[in-house]
Amino acid sequence: MAEPSPTGAPIDALFRGAARLGLMLGALDLPWPSVTPLVAAFPAELRDELDLGVALADDAPDAPRLWLRTTVQGKAGTFRVARFLEERGVPEDRLRRLLVTANRFAHRHLLFLLGVGSQGICRAAWVLRQPLALPHARGWLQDDGVDLDARARVERVGQVLERQDVHALGEQLDLGSPAPGGGAHRHLLYFSQPAHGASWSRMEQASLAAGLPAAQWASVEARMPQLIGRAARLGLELHAGEVAAVRLEVEDVPAAGLPAGLAPVVTQRVGVLLDLAGREHLDLAGLRLPLLGPGEGIAWSLVGPAPASDATTDRSPPDLATN
Repeated sequence: MAEPSPTGAPIDALFRGAARLGLMLGALDLPWPSVTPLVAAFPAELRDELDLGVALADDAPDAPRLWLRTTVQGKAGTFRVARFLEERGVPEDRLRRLLVTANRFAHRHLLFLLGVGSQGICRAAWVLRQPLALPHARGWLQDDGVDLDARARVERVGQVLERQDVHALGEQLDLGSPAPGGGAHRHLLYFSQPAHGASWSRMEQASLAAGLPAAQWASVEARMPQLIGRAARLGLELHAGEVAAVRLEVEDVPAAGLPAGLAPVVTQRVGVLLDLAGREHLDLAGLRLPLLGPGEGIAWSLVGPAPASDATTDRSPPDLATN
């Protein structure tokens, strides 16, 4: 009898990952060719660690976006991400920003996310899950032209949350814009919080300090009462040098704990994810709350390992999938 190929197991895992991805695409009525560039560029990640998410905004429930997330390690991995983005029109200054920031953290714990819609890959994001002292985070923003007021708000949010650092930072890139160079980019910073009620009170005050209207936060508590007290993170999204939105994410959420008032198609498609994963809980759920205009509800699930019991463990910002 011939000995089994030493590459057989990885290849089998690759096909299983591709099959799972194909099922998700079919459930969301998205074409397989929309993700073939990812499969070609990141076969090892597809084989070893690929999490799937789905996001739908309240105002566009019939336009689902599939999100794919993987972790890339090492300088070679960072350069593969940069090359992938360059081939999709991301300008040189944004690529340099990724490479310089990743190098600062020795190219470790780089999360790479891609948003896929009906027209193909339309959004990307990279996030480095490494703590960075608040003064250095402010300097990181200043180096990229973020104004003094926005940097001061970031500092104030950290003070209210009783944090001396941010635990994740990165950028979201719009790949679907007709603008030269691929469109807008947004800075992302996240603060962790432990799982108890006092954290929610601090997050409320921090959101107000960031400029969120009080009515916006009230809508969060009204829509997500089952989630108060769970492990959560607060994120800030900065666009054009100003704070544009507050992002809230909550870990290990039962399907029944999704925000109230979402369109039925949202919960139906999240149910598809859970069925495919054989799970009853979402790894993460979140809301994006713009400082101006109505908020967007997000149904989000990562199909991957169960979240760790440590409340500070980062399972990647889910609300990157918004907007």
